[in-house]
Amino acid sequence: MIELFAEERKIPLKKSRDLFFGAARFDHHAIRVAIPDTYMNESGRAISALRDTSPFEPEELVVVHDDMDLPAGQLRFKKGGRDGGHKGVRSVIGAMRTDAFWRLKLGIGRPPAPTDDVGYVLEKIPANERRDLAEMVERAVQAIDCFVVQGPEAAMNRYHQRPAAPGTDPLT
Repeated sequence: MIELFAEERKIPLKKSRDLFFGAARFDHHAIRVAIPDTYMNESGRAISALRDTSPFEPEELVVVHDDMDLPAGQLRFKKGGRDGGHKGVRSVIGAMRTDAFWRLKLGIGRPPAPTDDVGYVLEKIPANERRDLAEMVERAVQAIDCFVVQGPEAAMNRYHQRPAAPGTDPLT
């Protein structure tokens, strides 16, 4: 998702230690984009590398991650809170020494029984679900745009609703 955001915003990414990162101005806002080059469970290493390169405050960080507790396709911004069992978020909290950063959660729903959680997250996405995933990713890119330009409250008001049924316009 972050790769698409960077590509669409023409933000060049450079490799550094445990991440790919880039910086640009977007609609008069200075932003930095980072993509961990670690295992998901070690995302905090990439955040530490980013802070070493360019310090920032916790509330300036938006971590984008999957969330099985949200229905598939739903987006949710949240500031602070526990890791919810997500080991990547746990790693970021440890590296930041605080949970006071923003998250954009991408709903993937719970796996059907008897599939285990790890297998569900790591398995190949079925062909019949790829279009829905691509649409969620595009909405997530738009949600980050809104977050940067209009602020967290506007992004939450616009993107927290469940995805619209196929063939309907969620803004009407």
